[in-house]
Amino acid sequence: MKTDRRDRNLIVSFSGGRTSAYMCAFLLEQSHHWRDVKFVFANTGQEHEETLVFVEKCDKYFGLNLTWVEAVAHHGERKSCTHRIVDFNSACRSGAVFEDVIAKYGIPNKAFPLCTRELKINPMKSWAKSIGWTAKNSDKAIGIRMDEIDRMAADADKAGIIYPLIESKSGQASQQRRRTCFAFGAACLLISTCRSISATVSGAIKRATANCTRWRARCRKSSTCRSSLSQSTGQRAPRSASAFFFGATATA
Repeated sequence: MKTDRRDRNLIVSFSGGRTSAYMCAFLLEQSHHWRDVKFVFANTGQEHEETLVFVEKCDKYFGLNLTWVEAVAHHGERKSCTHRIVDFNSACRSGAVFEDVIAKYGIPNKAFPLCTRELKINPMKSWAKSIGWTAKNSDKAIGIRMDEIDRMAADADKAGIIYPLIESKSGQASQQRRRTCFAFGAACLLISTCRSISATVSGAIKRATANCTRWRARCRKSSTCRSSLSQSTGQRAPRSASAFFFGATATA
């Protein structure tokens, strides 16, 4: 990944997952390398409420100034989905957005995988176009990890897509320590989420608890993430996920 792209804008796609949340925090710290950076979340209308809560918490905690968009299907027209802007309170939770898209395009399948295209990519493109951002002046960041490298698009360079968690070669040790602490906090959030839903998810609770214990041990071994990052890069580290969820330090 080029370290200085101050002639380009950057659209950061926040999926609502843990890896994507880490990428947002990382790129917020690196925002000076671009002309402007904006964070966007595409709500499909089929997200779990806990996902929406997590997105909202990350937005407020890290100060992302996140834009929420939803797909708008145009029936009877040869036109891709455009967008409407919503927020945490007005975001669709009934599945109506997804149902409206399949009413036009049909049920998605392996031969016609329209979900990502019409529910995420095209609404984001529509929103970017509305603010004057196009492929000519902006890139798009996707939160794929090194162990997911097979998911990288073959035409990423042509499409202006970057993968910061794979391509960045600077401060990898510090990134790993911060990622460990973030995963610890997110795993603990999963525990509280599962417990609030139903006793039928006891298996998920046990797995999340095991993950939480594992990440806690790694987080302690990593020492203080924030100070390590500051010493290695001379930059201020994003606030840790541990502090995010529990008001604790990164070494908790």
